[in-house]
Amino acid sequence: ELAKPFEPFSNLWVIAGAWTLNKDKWLQGYFGDINAKQCEEEVVGGSRTLFKTIRMLKEREGETPLIAIAEHVKFELEDFRPHLPLVASLANPGMRERHWEQVTELACAPVNPSLGRDFTLRRFVELGLLDVTDEIARIGD
Repeated sequence: ELAKPFEPFSNLWVIAGAWTLNKDKWLQGYFGDINAKQCEEEVVGGSRTLFKTIRMLKEREGETPLIAIAEHVKFELEDFRPHLPLVASLANPGMRERHWEQVTELACAPVNPSLGRDFTLRRFVELGLLDVTDEIARIGD
């Protein structure tokens, strides 16, 4: 019972902190380092928890600045959400060289773990791979 009043603050702190640490790493870091399951859990779970957190904060007076922060972080999580199917498809442990060749054909540009620092989610988005996520999922199956 004592922890209940602090729950929205804790939730906001934990989710905003995790998102701040991970968003750039997920978008700009080496794609092979992304844990797709953890990424999805943080984005989907964080968004869901922030929805409840915002509602709880709105029931209190004087929490307008925190509500704004929570809404901003929730917006960013929701904005990232469409990337999740692409992350899951490309992070499929069954992806082999032949699969990467097929993804390269879809992208009309090299897409392969051997690209090193250029093997990033941001690059995949720039190549338009969000538009062909369903095809990529079929390639990896």
